[in-house]
Amino acid sequence: MASFFERVFGPRAPTVNVIRFGGTIQASTSPNRKVINLERYLRPLERAFLAKNVKAVALDINSPGGSAAQCNLIWKRIQQLKKKSGVPVIAFVEDVAASGGYFLACSADTIVADENSIVGSIGVVASSFGLQDAIAKLGIERRTHTAGESKSMLDPFVPEKERDVKLLHEALGDIHENFIQVVETSRKDRLRNPKEDELYSGRIWTAKRAKEIGFIDE
Repeated sequence: MASFFERVFGPRAPTVNVIRFGGTIQASTSPNRKVINLERYLRPLERAFLAKNVKAVALDINSPGGSAAQCNLIWKRIQQLKKKSGVPVIAFVEDVAASGGYFLACSADTIVADENSIVGSIGVVASSFGLQDAIAKLGIERRTHTAGESKSMLDPFVPEKERDVKLLHEALGDIHENFIQVVETSRKDRLRNPKEDELYSGRIWTAKRAKEIGFIDE
């Protein structure tokens, strides 16, 4: 049986550059910490796409997600490099490409996953703690002074305000909508389940089910 690359490129072995995305997606906090962000991957991506005689770029992805901004920056840069070079992109999912990890996979023209891989989680989350009762028991008085009524929005040391929660949900909704647009731009007519409330609910999928709904190709 012909391998995946033989089916795509023919019997002759192609030159394929590999970019490995492993770990959480976030802006750099330390030069020694291995995380996924545009700053760390900008030059490797450019070298991979603009090298001589390259037939494809493979993205090896194993990430549960992270920063929506970093995902979008990397996704946009890969689209620019694809357009400039004309080189196709294939994403290979290892254990997980969930949330931001799947966002990165959507940079590819084709997504391939192991049958036990986990993909999806098209959603956005923000979480915190409410510590106002704890500091009250300790006899601690919270003092915050701001210019701008929303500057201390969602302060964990005071009870939640309805207006703050509404503003947070607006922001989450905007980011979620961007994520959905990226998925639909990438997968186009390959999406085979019209129930958006399920597709974009934030749930995860095994590769078998992800293929059935068009989130992956093989």
